Amino acid sequence: MRTRTILASLSLAGLLALGGCAAERTPSPTPSASGTTGPSATAEPSPTPTPSATGTSGLTIACADLVTAQTAYDWNPNVAAIASHTPAAGSDAARVASLGGTVCALENLSSGEITEVAATLLAPQDAVTVRADAAGRGAASGLGGEGSFAGTSAWVLVDDGDDAAYWVVVSGPAIVSAADAAPLAQAAVAAL
Repeated sequence: MRTRTILASLSLAGLLALGGCAAERTPSPTPSASGTTGPSATAEPSPTPTPSATGTSGLTIACADLVTAQTAYDWNPNVAAIASHTPAAGSDAARVASLGGTVCALENLSSGEITEVAATLLAPQDAVTVRADAAGRGAASGLGGEGSFAGTSAWVLVDDGDDAAYWVVVSGPAIVSAADAAPLAQAAVAAL
């Protein structure tokens, strides 16, 4: 009788230990805009803009909110989010980062090409500068706001109502037209 009790206790302890290990495992990986893998994202806090009253630009938003795993998959099922990414110096995404924005990256799993989705809230003086720069680019519709396109980069400006504007950039070798950027740009604008 005592042997059964000990065996049952050991079995129960073993199951609890295995249960603890199983709790740490995640289901089959799903790409997410933050670069992590795991189940669908849970509710995240809304983006936190840096107040434009300070005269500085900036925006804090998780990549998983800016470009959800589902948005990335719908755009191209062969991309995965990169957890840590630094945009190339002089790129549009680097400019967004220099203005306190968030830069997210999606990597094509076959080609290794990177598509960047970046966003920031521009202070009024920065909004004027970016609007002037956008005037020199080709106008583009269907991006979710005041859009422009040049080379492999789509820009979207959305007024925030206080002389400031949200600026979304979608760029990379896969972006050969504004239509290529539209699903990612629209989702990013909707997240702001």
